[in-house]
Amino acid sequence: MIALLSMAILAKVICAVVLVQGSANGAKYGSFTGSSVPPSPHVVFIAADDMGWNDISFHNPEIISPHLDELAASGIVLTDYHVYKVCSPTRASFMTGRLPNHAGLHNFISHNDPQAISKHFVLLPQALKAGGYETHIVGKWHLGFFDWPYVPSNRGFDTAFGYMTGAEDYYTHTNGKGCTGLDLTFGVGSNLTAQPQYKDTYSTMMYQGRILDIIAKHDAAIPLFLYLPFQSVHEPLQAPDVYVNRYPSTYANGSDSRRTFAAMVTALDDAVGNVTAALQRTTNLWQHTLLIFTTDNGGNLAAGGNNLPLRGGKFTFWEGGTRGVAFVSGPLVPTGKRGTSNVGLSHACGWLRASILLV
Repeated sequence: MIALLSMAILAKVICAVVLVQGSANGAKYGSFTGSSVPPSPHVVFIAADDMGWNDISFHNPEIISPHLDELAASGIVLTDYHVYKVCSPTRASFMTGRLPNHAGLHNFISHNDPQAISKHFVLLPQALKAGGYETHIVGKWHLGFFDWPYVPSNRGFDTAFGYMTGAEDYYTHTNGKGCTGLDLTFGVGSNLTAQPQYKDTYSTMMYQGRILDIIAKHDAAIPLFLYLPFQSVHEPLQAPDVYVNRYPSTYANGSDSRRTFAAMVTALDDAVGNVTAALQRTTNLWQHTLLIFTTDNGGNLAAGGNNLPLRGGKFTFWEGGTRGVAFVSGPLVPTGKRGTSNVGLSHACGWLRASILLV
């Protein structure tokens, strides 16, 4: 019932954004014409890692996240949106359109767990690819990699750049928790190769660079699905000094962890701003783009996160662990819907079915 309700709520939001009217060039949405108009909208799906309810500026003005704020203010904010208490199950919901238990995941997947989403499921990128989309993942997978059929580049993504496990150092790109090797690969299909040249590059900027490269090379006439599960703002707490110094040393009563965490949010915000700016510079990309932003679970109270006024955090079933930040944005949002909130109950499992409505 929850899955059906979530599908209905998110489908309502998506349908409010994308008007299925048909056009002279065969596009199934809007009233756009022209040779470079895609037959379906481009979809940019951004997933923040461990971002809590009070970790974004439209809930907490002490956080510096102007680009996310602007996107939310020009879109539709989901005020009663829910996720699982930890990451892998929520990500399974993103990909399968099912509640975590029905997707077979009840906890996060450890680096040495021979576990993954079953091949019986058609994942979101596979469904969109069947509808003519070009598909890319940049960032964290964390849905199983113990055998080649389960890596993201064999689950519907044309290319995959990022890491397989749940957390790693932002600069060395190694896990360090019983998994000491480099966890950063790029490739297609089963041809994934290690990327040691990015050592000492902060991951948020590294992923931003790959995303900008995809955008620059993309043919705007082909619908694009960009799945961008950033590493930010999961522990370890690491941020470049240029971002840490944007917060005074007295920030959060002198808490170094909260100050660094806030800096990580601001770094993520800059990356999102640069991605949207690149889309805007590219002819016929941004004006035909639907942008989805979501967290995967509540903030981790032991690692700088904050979910006030909600109770609890990551790892708990209180709302602080399971009620998430989310919004839909982009130029396809009708003027009358911009800056509004959807108060209906929704869940991460609704994105797949809602997105398929675009194909």
